[in-house]
Amino acid sequence: MIKRNVSATCVGIAILTTAVVMAAWPERNHDDQATRRQPAVRTEAVEEHARGRSVRYSGVTQSSSRAVLSFAISARLESCPADVGESVRKGEVIATLDPNQYRLALQITQASLAELEARLAQAQRDEERVRRLAEARAATDEELEKTMAATRALAAAQSLLTARRDDARRVLGETVLRAPFDGTVTAVHRQPGEWAAPGVPIVELVGFDDLELEIEVAEMILADLEVGQVVRVDLPLSQRTTTGRIASVSGSSGPGRLFPVVIAVEDKSRIGAGMAAEAILHVDRETKKTVPLESILNPGSSTPMVICVRDGRAEQVTVTLGQVYGDRIAVSSPDLALGDAVIVAGHTSLTDGDTVEVF
Repeated sequence: MIKRNVSATCVGIAILTTAVVMAAWPERNHDDQATRRQPAVRTEAVEEHARGRSVRYSGVTQSSSRAVLSFAISARLESCPADVGESVRKGEVIATLDPNQYRLALQITQASLAELEARLAQAQRDEERVRRLAEARAATDEELEKTMAATRALAAAQSLLTARRDDARRVLGETVLRAPFDGTVTAVHRQPGEWAAPGVPIVELVGFDDLELEIEVAEMILADLEVGQVVRVDLPLSQRTTTGRIASVSGSSGPGRLFPVVIAVEDKSRIGAGMAAEAILHVDRETKKTVPLESILNPGSSTPMVICVRDGRAEQVTVTLGQVYGDRIAVSSPDLALGDAVIVAGHTSLTDGDTVEVF
């Protein structure tokens, strides 16, 4: 009987021991799994990269003051004292037309105006005399009204002839072509004795003042240009470099045509008009988010991704890949910000939500 009780006790102890072991086994399993799910990883930050490139545009330096001079009236060219390469001052005579027909027209208008002024003076005297007679009841009101009407008509005619005389004087003055600013004559298109029609170029003039460089750019470049932007200007033939600032950017052009951009040359020492120059424009100045190349998972698939560490856990972020810059690559994603920590080592076996330890 005692032996039977001892045997039963041993069996109970064995069963209890087995139950304890079985109850403890999943807990140890869980601890091991937790240990396995906290791998050591290495991270680097998402950084900013200023993307840009330089484009060269060729042109020729020119003065900001340029003029193609012509007459507003037609006549035979009488003189053209300006020669190519000659310096002229503002107001100096560059060319003259034969003024005879315009001088004659002025003289005729002046003579007609003098005659009319004499008639107007007589009419004014007649009006004053009839006015006195009317006050003395020696003339009728009708006679006074007639003299007053005649005086007004002559006064109106005088105003018209005065305007014609002034216009004739202006036209006579148009027979002389003067320099609008200080400059150098670069071209002479007509010689004395030739017929000069209105608007036909006679002389070309460039000023002594500021230099500029005009280039033409494509529409895609306009967004990267702004007035006041500093531009490097190279003069390849003379092997010199200077600086300039964008003075104007044209906002319109013909279909399929380029857009003019004017660059004011700041340092004009030993630089003159007509020199070959190149403007170096920095375009595509766009900032990109970049990550190390080794942080990209599934780079050849349709859903490349990186794994960020946030609050000690791995978080998968799908990205769009861009240009490679050395050992980094540009990425874009609304869920990725500058400064985020992305895993670059130890992330091949991670899943979304795993806890990690960062070294």
